[in-house]
Amino acid sequence: MEVRSRHACVENCPTYRYVLRILVALYAMRFWLAAVIQGFLPMQAYGGEYGMASRSLLLAAEINSSVNNIIYYRMGSKFRRTFKLFFLAKALEGI
Repeated sequence: MEVRSRHACVENCPTYRYVLRILVALYAMRFWLAAVIQGFLPMQAYGGEYGMASRSLLLAAEINSSVNNIIYYRMGSKFRRTFKLFFLAKALEGI
C-alpha cells in the first residue's frame, strides 16, 4: 500500500500546478519590471502602475486561496469533516 502525504492529491493536480506557475510568473514579472524600468516603484514615476500590478497580484493570490478550499473540500475527507464541524459549530453559536 502506497503512503501519500496529506497534500499529495493537491500537489499532483495539474490545475494546482498551473495556477501556481501563473502566480510565480506574475510576481517575477513585477520584480523584473521594478529592476529594469527606472521609477517602477510605489512612490516614483510609475507608482500607479506598480500599485495596479500589486493589487492584481493580491487579487490573483486571493482567488487562488479561495479555490484551494474548494479543491481540499472535494479531495480530502478529513478536511471535509473538519470544515463541516467548524462551520456547523460557528452557525450554532450564533443561534
